[in-house]
Amino acid sequence: MTGLNLYAIFWVPAKLQNGTATSLTAHYESEAKQFLADYPYHGIANNSTQYSSKKAGVPTYFAGIGGLAGSVADTNPYPASGCTDSAPLGNCRTDARLQAEISKVMTAQTWTPGLNKIYIVFTAKGEGSCTDLSSTSCAYIGYCAYHGNFGSTTNPTIYANMP
Repeated sequence: MTGLNLYAIFWVPAKLQNGTATSLTAHYESEAKQFLADYPYHGIANNSTQYSSKKAGVPTYFAGIGGLAGSVADTNPYPASGCTDSAPLGNCRTDARLQAEISKVMTAQTWTPGLNKIYIVFTAKGEGSCTDLSSTSCAYIGYCAYHGNFGSTTNPTIYANMP
């Protein structure tokens, strides 16, 4: 991945599935956007060298210069709880529902998929997630975040879940 474009989606509706008011501070959103904007020039980007290969002795890195290409505050309601994440009782969405929301936001923002784009979804405090309907791998217990892709293999939507 070269010329990496990062898109931040702050999915924070008014309420969680259990009716509790949501929260994500303006300071958190500001810091997250600044980190993404600065990422290509920050020392933490050196971690990306673990994803490198060599062609004719020259390193080829799959994460390169780019940065924050867009961000949006998504206030669409969370879908009904579709999984059971034991940490945030009653507030959980599956990976399939996350992918559906990313698609909805991409359409609304006229953002497109691509091999040099990553859509990073931040959710409100207390919103859990599981990778599947059987709730075998869930946030706060099984992972802190994850990334994946969906759609076309030649032009995929690459995303990260940041519960």
